[in-house]
Amino acid sequence: MMIRTEKILFSIIIAFFLFVSFFHFQTNPDSWFDEGIFHQIVSNVSQGGVIGVQLSENNFSDSSLISVGYSVLYPASTAFIAFGDSITVLRLVAIGFLIGFVLCFYFLVRKLYGSKHALLSLLLLSMFSPLYGNGVNFLGEVPGLFYFTGALLLSAYSFSDKIKQNISLIFITGVLFGLAISAKPIYILIIPALGVAFLIKWKFFLKSKQGLKLLSIFSFGLLIPLAYWWYTQFGPTVSFGRVFQHYS
Repeated sequence: MMIRTEKILFSIIIAFFLFVSFFHFQTNPDSWFDEGIFHQIVSNVSQGGVIGVQLSENNFSDSSLISVGYSVLYPASTAFIAFGDSITVLRLVAIGFLIGFVLCFYFLVRKLYGSKHALLSLLLLSMFSPLYGNGVNFLGEVPGLFYFTGALLLSAYSFSDKIKQNISLIFITGVLFGLAISAKPIYILIIPALGVAFLIKWKFFLKSKQGLKLLSIFSFGLLIPLAYWWYTQFGPTVSFGRVFQHYS
């Protein structure tokens, strides 16, 4: 009976969330400056161009001028190749990220705190109006939340049972954290947060073979998307000082 009730309430909340997300989504909310720039970049990438702001016919800046990375732009450019270049397709990609975030959020809370807390949290989230303003527009905040909550969800499952059976999940968790950081600069704060988590369990990670193995696999998964983000966002010759100055 409890499981059936949970499914019914979950379906009602999700139906409300989907209705609001798709309600006149091409025009509501209005498009603005940032989304226009990202649309142009996605269009250029889908036609084989570079990630960067087009300043004139054959002149592109590097993508350090924009606040989103390849983990947001590439899925949209793939959609443009498959379905055509339009604001409708662009916003459908944004809604896809939005749906992914909401589902990851629900299952994360359910895993950590149970179904009642998950349903209440989902209800509150579905009524949070800025979620639709930033989520239906093609921006970087919600895609970053999707990757971030996805990484947290995998972390909850990876470390909940026998760690030896979840090596692949540890690697994917690292990749998702890296994709979240690549989505928008604000998610760079994930790195010091992970540092705190490491310090709490430093004896396990540094003084046991299993801990060292997990740390190495996680770090490798994290560094792959970050290295590619560095290359696509700033180019291969940029210095760490310039990156720090840009984001400080």
